[in-house]
Amino acid sequence: WVGVRGAVYDVRGFLPRHPGGQALLEAHLGTDATRAFDAHGHSAAAERMLEKYWVGTLQAEGACAGAEGASAAGERAGGRALPDTLRADEGGRAASQQPQQQEQSRQQQQQLPLRARSAAAGAGSDSRSSVVAGTRAPLPSASSSTSASVGVDPRRPLVWQVGALGEEYEAWVHTPEDVPNPRFFRSDWAEALTKTSWWAVPAVWLPFVTATLVAVARQRAGLPIAAAALIFTAGAGLLWPLLEYAVHRFVFHVRTRSYWGNTLHFMIHGCHHKHPMDPLRLVFPPVAAAVPVLALLGLALALSRSAPMARAALLTLHAGTVSGYVAYDLLHYSLHHATLRGERQRRLQRHHIAHHFRHQRQAFSISTTWIDALLGTSGKAAASVRGGAREAKGVALARGLQLERASRGRAQALHAGDWMHPSCN
Repeated sequence: WVGVRGAVYDVRGFLPRHPGGQALLEAHLGTDATRAFDAHGHSAAAERMLEKYWVGTLQAEGACAGAEGASAAGERAGGRALPDTLRADEGGRAASQQPQQQEQSRQQQQQLPLRARSAAAGAGSDSRSSVVAGTRAPLPSASSSTSASVGVDPRRPLVWQVGALGEEYEAWVHTPEDVPNPRFFRSDWAEALTKTSWWAVPAVWLPFVTATLVAVARQRAGLPIAAAALIFTAGAGLLWPLLEYAVHRFVFHVRTRSYWGNTLHFMIHGCHHKHPMDPLRLVFPPVAAAVPVLALLGLALALSRSAPMARAALLTLHAGTVSGYVAYDLLHYSLHHATLRGERQRRLQRHHIAHHFRHQRQAFSISTTWIDALLGTSGKAAASVRGGAREAKGVALARGLQLERASRGRAQALHAGDWMHPSCN
């Protein structure tokens, strides 16, 4: 669990799906993570996701007689009782909670905007006082974007529902949700075809690249090794990034409103924007990727039918482009599910996360940023990330010692297991 702005969140189910990587969130388990959360400049969509894991607020001194009183008060108010096993262990992790209690707490949870609760939490000067949330109001931005409000039942397979959204599909699909294992089809075999593990991409396409290069070498077309290496590098480092940008911007982000247009878009890319933390619907399935790969291969063979040297060059270029695709898909997976160490990797991660959670019409490149910079599609996303971090840092500095005292006090309360059910008053 973590504490943010006086509230407690049980994030065990969210750890492997955290967009910034599991290790980054693990570093703050069992602590007050308010400063880190604000400094990162999380978007409204990220805050809405966090609310799903809300389990209570920090307990004000003397506000509740004990756990039994809190449980009884919760039952009288029609709420749920807090699990009495949620405490920090030596590693800062939450202790185990019964699955039935956890599911019940998720189903009966109500929502309160983080920013509203933050303002209320800052009203008092006592760092050990906390907000006691009664009825949690719906998020202001959730009324027109949640699945239920636009007629999508998350309990039913999604694919045949999204087409009926019409013009509302654009806003719906670009409102990310954290739903573990969303169901796409009723049929189990059709559902299985929509899921792909990350390792399937190199397992299928690296042997294909190797076979292509071996075929080129056996042709003995006279292509110098240095020229072949240069052509291969151009395919991986230049042609693929250009294709990646063009397809992402002009195909994956085309606006649709018809039934079949919405349905097709959801299948090829919209599902990733709606459920960006789904690890099995992140890389492109090899069966689907085979269509453009084989089409480009056929084009290369057709253009070089009577020219052995040209055929060797085009096949080498094709192999390099496919290698660039493999690197892209593995990088894309790591941007969503890995804690990256290098500055370049972290910059790419910030660039792509901004595309998902802030500006879906910006930051189209994944494996590089220079094309976005050249074509003017990276400014808003990059500025938003930097501006959000600067704004949060400025707020923290302005609060000064008050923030320091509040953070230490809340952290002490958290480590002591000193938190309570929202109906405890």
